[in-house]
Amino acid sequence: MAPETFHTHLQKQMRIQIPRLLRWKYKLDPGDVMRVQVTSMDSHDSQRFLAKMQQGGRLTVPKTSAELLSLKLHQLAKIVIWLPPENTATN
Repeated sequence: MAPETFHTHLQKQMRIQIPRLLRWKYKLDPGDVMRVQVTSMDSHDSQRFLAKMQQGGRLTVPKTSAELLSLKLHQLAKIVIWLPPENTATN
């Protein structure tokens, strides 16, 4: 299955919000772990990491990844997520 891509602004504490439509479409639940790639729109550098979805549908960008990409609060970023296999098998 192809990964899902979207653009978003970084929220406080380096969190990113997964769009509600994607959470609904793939029946994502808090605690689901997925592979994430964050690309800085300023430098076009990217970092990949594993993240667990929090209660409000957010993921936290690790501090080292944010520092390597020089990410700042409210900065626009391109996000690519690879969904857990059990969620993609039903769709």
